[in-house]
Amino acid sequence: MVRPGGNPNLLKVRNTDTTAANVARQTAADKQALQVFDWTREALTNGCTTLAECMAWLNNHGNYTRGKNSKPWSDKTYRRALKRLGRRHLISISDARQLLDILE
Repeated sequence: MVRPGGNPNLLKVRNTDTTAANVARQTAADKQALQVFDWTREALTNGCTTLAECMAWLNNHGNYTRGKNSKPWSDKTYRRALKRLGRRHLISISDARQLLDILE
């Protein structure tokens, strides 16, 4: 249903192939997850021993989430970034186990 005043030919102008956009979004998210992993290793070398301490270290050092509205890391966003590393096979299994052993 087309709303009054809307584009009656919307299907003709709408981009239905979003493959390139999805690949770009996933690549950016993968890069962010790898950056979080690097920051987490740095936090661990600076004495952090728990997930909460690592997250606080990231926020205190200005390492915020990506995007135009960068925000401090929350527990949920930090865990999601770390889980992405394993789900997308971005780090080795031994690195993932080591990280989980330290942070759990």
